[in-house]
Amino acid sequence: MFGSDYLAPGQEVPQLALYCQIELPDEVQAKIFRDNARRILGF
Repeated sequence: MFGSDYLAPGQEVPQLALYCQIELPDEVQAKIFRDNARRILGF
C-alpha cells in the first residue's frame, strides 16, 4: 500500500519512480496501488 500525508500540486513523489522502474506483475501492482488499501480501510 502506498500513502502520503500530504501532496501539494506538482509535488514530486520519488517513491513512485521506483515502482515505475521495477516490472511487477499486474496482480502485485494492483495490491500496492489499490487492493491493500481497500482491504484495510474496508472499502
